[in-house]
Amino acid sequence: MASSNALRGATDTRSAVEQLDLEQAQGDPLLGRMVRSLGRVLDQEYASFSVPLAHGIQRFIATYGFEVRDSDASQSICAQAMNVGELVCVPDLTRDERFARHHRVEGDMLLRSLLAVPVYSPDRCIVGVLACAGTAPRQYDNGQIQDIRDHATFIEQTLVLRAAAVRDSLTGLYNRRFFTEQVDREWRRANRSLLPVSYALLDIDYFKTVNDVLGHNRGDEILKEIAGVLSRSLRRAGDTVARYGGEEFAMILPTTPEEAAAGRLRQILDSVEALRIPHPHPEREVITLSAGISCAQNMEQAAGVDPGLLLEQADVALYAAKKSGRNQVNRHSLLEGAGG
Repeated sequence: MASSNALRGATDTRSAVEQLDLEQAQGDPLLGRMVRSLGRVLDQEYASFSVPLAHGIQRFIATYGFEVRDSDASQSICAQAMNVGELVCVPDLTRDERFARHHRVEGDMLLRSLLAVPVYSPDRCIVGVLACAGTAPRQYDNGQIQDIRDHATFIEQTLVLRAAAVRDSLTGLYNRRFFTEQVDREWRRANRSLLPVSYALLDIDYFKTVNDVLGHNRGDEILKEIAGVLSRSLRRAGDTVARYGGEEFAMILPTTPEEAAAGRLRQILDSVEALRIPHPHPEREVITLSAGISCAQNMEQAAGVDPGLLLEQADVALYAAKKSGRNQVNRHSLLEGAGG
């Protein structure tokens, strides 16, 4: 049971790091100022804020006194401190069996003291560690412990602001601006990995009638219910869903070929229909969705293509789904015929 909980915790952490877009936060001026402030206030040689990425990488978002971008988490003293999951206060690292043999203690940096606290996402999942360290043994007093906790709280508040800037206020899904940026990021990642990527647009059928007959308040409630279905459909790191505008939603499904993407979208449409939300339109008994998918199956041939083309083709596929009767998935493969 313990190992299962640890695995779930690690998965939750990676998911929260991605949702907060912390992979791209390196160089954030506010985070950088807070880390420098911590080092100076505590009069320590080194300070950092770092987060875990996939594949055992610890990324240093901001540093003071040293320059490291990414580190093997198994070799990172900050990653070890984060794994403790609570305040770490070590007056003499050479006398603590958790850290005494670490290469930062025995070797290059000759660290002797460490003070570190976990940093949390808005939903209280650990997303990183704020740490300071010195080259001499040191007893940290209550005031210094409060100082690092205060700095961690400020970083958490900054993360909340970052999260709010990329979320739709009604549904809680990502907003269109973030989604557009994510389209480019996932396209670059697909080009590096040479794995397929699928994009989808979804639209509530006859939603104008919902607002006209039932009112915008009820329309907003329905949008939130459908957003819940879409959020629950996300299965892996990198899957992204956003409110694209009005009653339209958008999804990115990395490493997902066309057939699998179409199957997942069909499940989403079935789940929405299963809510049995009454529809006032004469051609619809309950609320339904239509979806269009565009997939780049062969990234070697799609490498020079503008990723915006996939969204355009997903939009064409969505229009075709509506024209063909709605409540269905229509798909289009980028460079169709080249990638299967």
